[in-house]
Amino acid sequence: MNLFSHKRARRLLHARTADLSSAQQAYLAHHLAGCLDCRAYAGDLRALQPALARAMHARWDYHHHSLESSRAIQQRWKEIQMKRRSVKLIAVVAGIVLVVLFILYGQTLLSSLSSLLNISPMSPMLIVVTPTETQVSPTETPVPPTETPIPPAETQAPTNESQATPTVVEVNELSSFTAHDAEVWTLDFSPDGTLLATGSIDGTAKIWDLSKGQEILVLNGEAGIADDVSFSPDGALLAVSYENGMTILWDTTSGEKVLTLPGTSWATSNGFSPDGTQLAVGYYDNIAQVWDLQTGQVSLTLSGHLFVVDDVDFSPDGKRLLTASGDATAKVWDVTTGEELLWLKGHNIHVFSGVFSPDGTRIATVDRLAKGRVWDAATGDLLFELKGHKFSDIYDVEFSPDGRCLATASDDGTAIIWDASTGQPLYKLVGHNGGVVNVDFSPDGQSLATSGFDGTVKFWDVTP
Repeated sequence: MNLFSHKRARRLLHARTADLSSAQQAYLAHHLAGCLDCRAYAGDLRALQPALARAMHARWDYHHHSLESSRAIQQRWKEIQMKRRSVKLIAVVAGIVLVVLFILYGQTLLSSLSSLLNISPMSPMLIVVTPTETQVSPTETPVPPTETPIPPAETQAPTNESQATPTVVEVNELSSFTAHDAEVWTLDFSPDGTLLATGSIDGTAKIWDLSKGQEILVLNGEAGIADDVSFSPDGALLAVSYENGMTILWDTTSGEKVLTLPGTSWATSNGFSPDGTQLAVGYYDNIAQVWDLQTGQVSLTLSGHLFVVDDVDFSPDGKRLLTASGDATAKVWDVTTGEELLWLKGHNIHVFSGVFSPDGTRIATVDRLAKGRVWDAATGDLLFELKGHKFSDIYDVEFSPDGRCLATASDDGTAIIWDASTGQPLYKLVGHNGGVVNVDFSPDGQSLATSGFDGTVKFWDVTP
């Protein structure tokens, strides 16, 4: 079709159908059947007919309105054509950019992705630990761990990765039981290791006697999800943070409420100071607060984050507080003055958890992109990354009591134990039916407790 054909068709479109001869109507119908642009033009013209009718009803001059209508349609059509050309140009430029980036960085990207998904032969060796099928009910006493000799260090991490061969190291699951009928979001060992506290999406927190394998207290705060639990340093109190913003301190012997700390929004996390006189609480409205437990009043409010504060942790000397936030950062604060001491900005997405090492010299953080990082707690320098989980959320990270190991809990259904000095993955613990939400080392460092979306708590032998 030539330009004259389009012009003739569009001229006929502006005339009333009753004024067109049968030949003109046939020509117009034939042209519209084969021309997408003119069909779109006709559609725009029909859309303006109500405005034309209103104009005629308002006694506008018919010829003047027809002329204005035609100009409006032509202008609109030019805008549509320009928009289409812009989209095509953007698509072409984007394609060229992607091709250039793939040529320059494609090999590196593929290697990183393969390593992330654990399918590359060059990825660090992981020891997959498959638990036994038999679970131990809460009424049964856990079976004592079987001590397993530790293989030499050179067999765990061969110097030539391309020739690495799997090393069989058995890590025994000590016991497993169903703690709640819903997801177990948090757990914590008592300081003496005889009790375990759990918190669940079902709104309850429970305290378990590990020597008997029995539930001894059910703490029902009637305040929504029990998001975090923490024993006080002397084990006499259990702090439970709830969805409605309250953090309740319970007597671990009687199960009675000792103190209720009202919050401004969802209380996501809590942690006692080493001397037990203060409690830090993180909230969904971007702040963290430090409570004086002797007066029950807020002694410090930290408001430097831009999104939810998902975790809080006191340094071992009690002088600093670590906060991990959904704004992709973690921060270290002076507990006395509220001054921001460090701003850890290496993550690119929501930081779920952060913790000080037992000696206070390092900080570990984990995020939603399966990445963990270990930092120098004095300078804020990144020391190394933890790479080993599949591409999914890492919900929790904990140091072992001696600081030699790290444990992480992931939505990929596993927990991983890492060498805390190098960041190399040592053991992968597989057994939960769904994501693993929380990890906690026993005070003696001999076992690791994990909780998950399947409502269970599992104990693992980590004596190596």
